[in-house]
Amino acid sequence: MKLPLLAPVTSFIVMMGIINCFKIFTEVDVMTPNHGPLESTLLMVTYIYDQSFTRGKMGRGAAAAIILFLVIFAFTMLQRMLGRKEVSFD
Repeated sequence: MKLPLLAPVTSFIVMMGIINCFKIFTEVDVMTPNHGPLESTLLMVTYIYDQSFTRGKMGRGAAAAIILFLVIFAFTMLQRMLGRKEVSFD
């Protein structure tokens, strides 16, 4: 059966997709430059950009970037723990 052998590749692709969802910036910024009504399209990356470069609060933007890193790191470690299966070729 080939499905168990594809599990590491599948989990890697899913993890990269989740990480890329956190990094989306351009599409949201072009469609709603002011974060939409009541900041409904404010994402973590747009928050980091807004705090750092628009409002000049570099410390707050850096802290948000560290939090984003920790969230992505936690997802990565979770994926590695769940994907830690021993493959046997019996």
